[in-house]
Amino acid sequence: MGQSTNNQQSQGQQQVVPGVTIDVSNIRSTTRFNDLQEDLQKQIADIDKAIQGFISQKNELDAFMPAHGEQLSSIPTDVAFVSRKAAGVEAALASDALSVKQLRELVKVDADNAKLSFKAVDNLKLPTSYHQAGLWSTRGQQAAGAGGSGDVDGEGSSDLVSFFSRTADEMGETMKKFERNLGEIESHLHGVQGNVLEQLQRVAATPKDSVPGGSDEKIVELAAVLRDFEESILKVAGVVGGAREGVAQLQLGEFLGNGANGAY
Repeated sequence: MGQSTNNQQSQGQQQVVPGVTIDVSNIRSTTRFNDLQEDLQKQIADIDKAIQGFISQKNELDAFMPAHGEQLSSIPTDVAFVSRKAAGVEAALASDALSVKQLRELVKVDADNAKLSFKAVDNLKLPTSYHQAGLWSTRGQQAAGAGGSGDVDGEGSSDLVSFFSRTADEMGETMKKFERNLGEIESHLHGVQGNVLEQLQRVAATPKDSVPGGSDEKIVELAAVLRDFEESILKVAGVVGGAREGVAQLQLGEFLGNGANGAY
Protein backbone atom coordinates (compact mmCIF):
# COMPACT_ATOMS: atom_id res chain seq x y z
CA MET A 1 0.00 0.00 0.00
CA GLY A 2 2.73 2.41 0.85
CA GLN A 3 4.65 1.72 -2.30
CA SER A 4 1.55 2.11 -4.54
CA THR A 5 0.70 5.42 -2.88
CA ASN A 6 4.19 6.69 -3.43
CA ASN A 7 4.08 5.61 -7.09
CA GLN A 8 0.81 7.52 -7.69
CA GLN A 9 2.20 10.66 -6.08
CA SER A 10 5.34 10.44 -8.21
CA GLN A 11 3.24 10.00 -11.39
CA GLY A 12 1.06 13.02 -10.47
CA GLN A 13 4.13 15.10 -9.92
CA GLN A 14 5.41 14.10 -13.36
CA GLN A 15 2.09 14.98 -15.12
CA VAL A 16 1.67 18.44 -13.56
CA VAL A 17 4.73 20.49 -14.45
CA PRO A 18 4.15 24.14 -13.56
CA GLY A 19 5.71 26.88 -15.75
CA VAL A 20 5.83 24.84 -18.99
CA THR A 21 4.26 26.57 -22.07
CA ILE A 22 3.14 25.07 -25.39
CA ASP A 23 4.58 26.02 -28.74
CA VAL A 24 2.98 25.85 -32.21
CA SER A 25 3.88 22.24 -32.84
CA ASN A 26 2.14 21.03 -29.67
CA ILE A 27 -1.15 22.99 -29.96
CA ARG A 28 -4.27 20.81 -29.56
CA SER A 29 -7.96 21.55 -29.71
CA THR A 30 -8.09 21.48 -25.91
CA THR A 31 -5.12 23.78 -25.44
CA ARG A 32 -5.88 26.83 -23.32
CA PHE A 33 -4.80 30.34 -24.28
CA ASN A 34 -2.87 30.82 -21.06
CA ASP A 35 -0.84 27.67 -21.73
CA LEU A 36 0.60 29.06 -24.97
CA GLN A 37 3.93 30.75 -25.30
CA GLU A 38 3.98 34.51 -24.84
CA ASP A 39 4.83 35.26 -28.47
CA LEU A 40 1.92 33.08 -29.63
CA GLN A 41 -0.41 34.82 -27.18
CA LYS A 42 0.77 38.21 -28.49
CA GLN A 43 0.21 37.20 -32.14
CA ILE A 44 -3.28 35.88 -31.39
CA ALA A 45 -4.11 39.08 -29.46
CA ASP A 46 -2.91 41.21 -32.41
CA ILE A 47 -5.03 39.17 -34.84
CA ASP A 48 -8.07 39.51 -32.59
CA LYS A 49 -7.45 43.27 -32.31
CA ALA A 50 -7.20 43.59 -36.10
CA ILE A 51 -10.46 41.66 -36.54
CA GLN A 52 -12.22 43.94 -34.06
CA GLY A 53 -10.84 46.97 -35.95
CA PHE A 54 -12.24 45.63 -39.24
CA ILE A 55 -15.61 45.04 -37.60
CA SER A 56 -15.58 48.63 -36.30
CA GLN A 57 -14.71 49.97 -39.75
CA LYS A 58 -17.49 47.91 -41.29
CA ASN A 59 -19.99 49.37 -38.82
CA GLU A 60 -18.76 52.90 -39.60
CA LEU A 61 -19.17 52.27 -43.34
CA ASP A 62 -22.67 50.94 -42.79
CA ALA A 63 -23.54 54.15 -40.97
CA PHE A 64 -21.80 56.34 -43.58
CA MET A 65 -23.10 54.85 -46.83
CA PRO A 66 -26.75 56.05 -46.66
CA ALA A 67 -25.75 59.71 -46.25
CA HIS A 68 -23.00 59.30 -48.85
CA GLY A 69 -25.50 57.82 -51.28
CA GLU A 70 -27.72 60.87 -50.88
CA GLN A 71 -24.73 63.10 -51.62
CA LEU A 72 -23.86 61.09 -54.72
CA SER A 73 -27.45 61.34 -55.97
CA SER A 74 -26.96 65.06 -56.66
CA ILE A 75 -23.93 64.48 -58.93
CA PRO A 76 -25.98 63.96 -62.16
CA THR A 77 -27.82 67.24 -61.52
CA ASP A 78 -24.53 69.03 -60.87
CA VAL A 79 -22.99 67.54 -64.02
CA ALA A 80 -25.96 68.70 -66.08
CA PHE A 81 -25.69 72.17 -64.53
CA VAL A 82 -21.96 72.40 -65.25
CA SER A 83 -22.58 71.14 -68.80
CA ARG A 84 -25.13 73.89 -69.37
CA LYS A 85 -22.73 76.46 -67.97
CA ALA A 86 -19.93 75.16 -70.21
CA ALA A 87 -22.20 75.34 -73.25
CA GLY A 88 -23.18 78.87 -72.27
CA VAL A 89 -19.54 79.88 -71.90
CA GLU A 90 -18.69 78.39 -75.29
CA ALA A 91 -21.59 80.25 -76.89
CA ALA A 92 -20.51 83.47 -75.15
CA LEU A 93 -16.93 83.04 -76.37
CA ALA A 94 -18.13 82.47 -79.92
CA SER A 95 -20.35 85.54 -79.68
CA ASP A 96 -17.46 87.58 -78.26
CA ALA A 97 -15.17 86.46 -81.09
CA LEU A 98 -17.79 87.54 -83.64
CA SER A 99 -18.24 90.85 -81.83
CA VAL A 100 -14.49 91.45 -81.82
CA LYS A 101 -14.34 90.77 -85.55
CA GLN A 102 -17.20 93.17 -86.20
CA LEU A 103 -15.62 95.81 -83.97
CA ARG A 104 -12.32 95.53 -85.84
CA GLU A 105 -14.11 96.07 -89.11
CA LEU A 106 -16.05 98.96 -87.59
CA VAL A 107 -12.88 100.57 -86.26
CA LYS A 108 -11.27 100.28 -89.68
CA VAL A 109 -14.27 101.91 -91.35
CA ASP A 110 -14.40 104.62 -88.68
CA ALA A 111 -10.70 105.32 -89.14
CA ASP A 112 -11.20 105.74 -92.88
CA ASN A 113 -14.20 107.98 -92.26
CA ALA A 114 -12.22 110.05 -89.75
CA LYS A 115 -9.34 110.55 -92.18
CA LEU A 116 -11.74 111.56 -94.89
CA SER A 117 -13.60 113.89 -92.54
CA PHE A 118 -10.36 115.61 -91.53
CA LYS A 119 -9.47 116.06 -95.18
CA ALA A 120 -12.92 117.50 -95.84
CA VAL A 121 -12.63 119.91 -92.91
CA ASP A 122 -9.22 121.08 -94.09
CA ASN A 123 -10.63 121.42 -97.59
CA LEU A 124 -13.55 123.53 -96.34
CA LYS A 125 -11.16 125.86 -94.50
CA LEU A 126 -9.56 126.83 -97.77
CA PRO A 127 -11.03 129.48 -100.06
CA THR A 128 -13.53 128.25 -102.60
CA SER A 129 -11.07 128.57 -105.45
CA TYR A 130 -8.69 126.17 -103.68
CA HIS A 131 -11.25 123.47 -102.86
CA GLN A 132 -10.19 120.01 -103.95
CA ALA A 133 -12.67 118.36 -106.28
CA GLY A 134 -13.52 114.67 -106.21
CA LEU A 135 -12.48 114.19 -102.57
CA TRP A 136 -15.50 112.09 -101.63
CA SER A 137 -15.51 110.09 -104.83
CA THR A 138 -11.97 108.95 -103.96
CA ARG A 139 -13.41 107.16 -100.94
CA GLY A 140 -15.86 105.34 -103.14
CA GLN A 141 -13.05 104.23 -105.45
CA GLN A 142 -11.00 102.97 -102.48
CA ALA A 143 -13.98 101.03 -101.17
CA ALA A 144 -14.52 99.50 -104.61
CA GLY A 145 -10.84 98.53 -104.78
CA ALA A 146 -11.16 96.86 -101.38
CA GLY A 147 -14.07 94.73 -102.59
CA GLY A 148 -16.87 96.97 -101.35
CA SER A 149 -19.85 98.36 -103.18
CA GLY A 150 -18.01 101.16 -105.01
CA ASP A 151 -20.97 102.38 -107.00
CA VAL A 152 -23.24 102.82 -104.04
CA ASP A 153 -20.51 104.32 -101.91
CA GLY A 154 -19.44 106.70 -104.62
CA GLU A 155 -22.97 107.86 -105.26
CA GLY A 156 -23.75 108.23 -101.56
CA SER A 157 -20.49 110.12 -100.82
CA SER A 158 -20.45 112.65 -103.65
CA ASP A 159 -20.33 115.50 -101.08
CA LEU A 160 -20.16 116.09 -97.33
CA VAL A 161 -23.93 116.22 -96.84
CA SER A 162 -24.44 112.93 -98.66
CA PHE A 163 -21.68 111.32 -96.61
CA PHE A 164 -23.27 112.23 -93.26
CA SER A 165 -26.71 111.41 -94.63
CA ARG A 166 -25.54 107.91 -95.53
CA THR A 167 -23.87 107.53 -92.13
CA ALA A 168 -27.08 108.61 -90.41
CA ASP A 169 -29.02 106.01 -92.41
CA GLU A 170 -26.57 103.32 -91.30
CA MET A 171 -27.01 104.39 -87.69
CA GLY A 172 -30.77 104.28 -88.13
CA GLU A 173 -30.58 100.70 -89.43
CA THR A 174 -28.37 99.73 -86.50
CA MET A 175 -30.84 101.31 -84.07
CA LYS A 176 -33.69 99.36 -85.64
CA LYS A 177 -31.64 96.16 -85.30
CA PHE A 178 -31.05 96.89 -81.60
CA GLU A 179 -34.74 97.60 -81.10
CA ARG A 180 -35.64 94.27 -82.71
CA ASN A 181 -33.13 92.51 -80.46
CA LEU A 182 -34.57 94.19 -77.39
CA GLY A 183 -38.07 93.15 -78.46
CA GLU A 184 -36.95 89.55 -78.86
CA ILE A 185 -35.25 89.66 -75.47
CA GLU A 186 -38.38 90.99 -73.77
CA SER A 187 -40.50 88.29 -75.41
CA HIS A 188 -38.01 85.64 -74.31
CA LEU A 189 -38.05 86.95 -70.75
CA HIS A 190 -41.85 86.80 -70.66
CA GLY A 191 -41.68 83.20 -71.83
CA VAL A 192 -39.07 82.30 -69.22
CA GLN A 193 -41.08 84.00 -66.49
CA GLY A 194 -44.21 82.10 -67.50
CA ASN A 195 -42.32 78.81 -67.54
CA VAL A 196 -40.88 79.45 -64.07
CA LEU A 197 -44.29 80.33 -62.64
CA GLU A 198 -45.78 77.21 -64.19
CA GLN A 199 -43.03 75.02 -62.71
CA LEU A 200 -43.41 76.63 -59.29
CA GLN A 201 -47.18 76.14 -59.32
CA ARG A 202 -46.74 72.52 -60.42
CA VAL A 203 -44.27 71.87 -57.62
CA ALA A 204 -46.45 73.57 -55.05
CA ALA A 205 -49.57 71.67 -56.18
CA THR A 206 -47.96 68.22 -56.11
CA PRO A 207 -48.89 66.31 -52.89
CA LYS A 208 -46.00 65.18 -50.73
CA ASP A 209 -47.13 61.54 -50.65
CA SER A 210 -47.77 61.22 -54.41
CA VAL A 211 -44.08 60.93 -55.28
CA PRO A 212 -41.48 58.87 -53.36
CA GLY A 213 -39.17 61.18 -51.47
CA GLY A 214 -41.60 64.03 -52.22
CA SER A 215 -39.99 67.01 -50.52
CA ASP A 216 -36.44 66.18 -51.62
CA GLU A 217 -37.42 65.77 -55.26
CA LYS A 218 -39.39 69.01 -55.12
CA ILE A 219 -36.34 70.82 -53.83
CA VAL A 220 -34.16 69.32 -56.58
CA GLU A 221 -36.71 70.20 -59.26
CA LEU A 222 -37.11 73.73 -57.90
CA ALA A 223 -33.33 74.18 -57.79
CA ALA A 224 -33.05 73.06 -61.43
CA VAL A 225 -35.78 75.51 -62.47
CA LEU A 226 -34.09 78.36 -60.62
CA ARG A 227 -30.73 77.48 -62.18
CA ASP A 228 -32.25 77.56 -65.65
CA PHE A 229 -33.88 80.87 -64.84
CA GLU A 230 -30.59 82.28 -63.57
CA GLU A 231 -28.77 81.09 -66.69
CA SER A 232 -31.39 82.67 -68.94
CA ILE A 233 -31.23 85.96 -67.04
CA LEU A 234 -27.45 86.08 -67.27
CA LYS A 235 -27.53 85.34 -70.97
CA VAL A 236 -30.18 87.97 -71.63
CA ALA A 237 -28.33 90.45 -69.42
CA GLY A 238 -25.23 90.05 -71.56
CA VAL A 239 -27.21 90.72 -74.73
CA VAL A 240 -28.95 93.72 -73.16
CA GLY A 241 -25.60 95.08 -71.98
CA GLY A 242 -24.17 94.76 -75.48
CA ALA A 243 -27.22 96.47 -76.96
CA ARG A 244 -26.97 99.33 -74.47
CA GLU A 245 -23.29 99.80 -75.26
CA GLY A 246 -24.10 99.88 -78.94
CA VAL A 247 -26.85 102.45 -78.42
CA ALA A 248 -24.51 104.56 -76.28
CA GLN A 249 -21.85 104.43 -79.00
CA LEU A 250 -24.38 105.45 -81.62
CA GLN A 251 -25.60 108.32 -79.48
CA LEU A 252 -22.04 109.46 -78.83
CA GLY A 253 -21.24 109.29 -82.54
CA GLU A 254 -24.35 111.27 -83.39
CA PHE A 255 -23.46 113.87 -80.77
CA LEU A 256 -19.94 114.23 -82.13
CA GLY A 257 -21.33 114.44 -85.67
CA ASN A 258 -23.74 117.22 -84.66
CA GLY A 259 -20.90 119.05 -82.93
CA ALA A 260 -18.76 118.88 -86.04
CA ASN A 261 -21.62 120.09 -88.24
CA GLY A 262 -22.28 122.97 -85.88
CA ALA A 263 -18.62 123.99 -85.77
CA TYR A 264 -18.15 124.12 -89.52
